[in-house]
Amino acid sequence: MRLNRFVAQVALLLLAACARTNTVPDIQGIWVPKSAQFGGGIMPPELFEEGSNLTLTREGYEFASDAGTYSLSGTGPVSLDIHCTEGPMADKTILAIVKLTGNELTICYQLGDGPRPKGFHSPSDTQIMLVRFERAP
Repeated sequence: MRLNRFVAQVALLLLAACARTNTVPDIQGIWVPKSAQFGGGIMPPELFEEGSNLTLTREGYEFASDAGTYSLSGTGPVSLDIHCTEGPMADKTILAIVKLTGNELTICYQLGDGPRPKGFHSPSDTQIMLVRFERAP
């Protein structure tokens, strides 16, 4: 009887842990870029076009002259696949990871041919871009 109760408790703990790691954040909204890095270098927010907010809806995204759809997967760091349909990146899929903390959205994009970023940093000599956004008021 004790063994059955122990097994049941372990199973509940494992289910709870799986549920936490597979949580996909609700990133819908309008996001203002606050800081960015590319290939290890700092990019001043002024480099973004005036009013270049990231708009995320259930249907897709818009940022400057880019638009398309996206999908999220809640494994490890949350994976973000961006499917560009309009703009300079049209017909390209960008692999990224995303993290939502309060009103701050952090996205780390692989803009080259390399693999999806594994962490939230932009190493030198890469085409990885790290952008921190703040939710628009």
